[in-house]
Amino acid sequence: MSGATGITGAPNIMIRSLALVSLAVLLLVVGAVLRPLVDAPNASGPVLSDVEVGFVQDMAAHHQQALQMTARLAPDVDPAVITFADRIDSAQRSNSEHWSAG
Repeated sequence: MSGATGITGAPNIMIRSLALVSLAVLLLVVGAVLRPLVDAPNASGPVLSDVEVGFVQDMAAHHQQALQMTARLAPDVDPAVITFADRIDSAQRSNSEHWSAG
């Protein structure tokens, strides 16, 4: 019987190794699933960085400039330009309201 144990020893090692690898993978998956529950974001930190705030401020100024440019069109310009300026005005007012709402 001792010979039978030696023969079945190799498959047992493979099964144990496979079981350990499976357990390790399972623990990694469980950890990844539970991480958002355990690792809550820092609520006291800034929402936007200084660069992001600067970008939003620059874009707000850009949209305001577009509105000023459409308002300064001469009344005798090509009607296609006026139509295009009206579309820009409408879009920029919508965007400006969106940016200032936050």
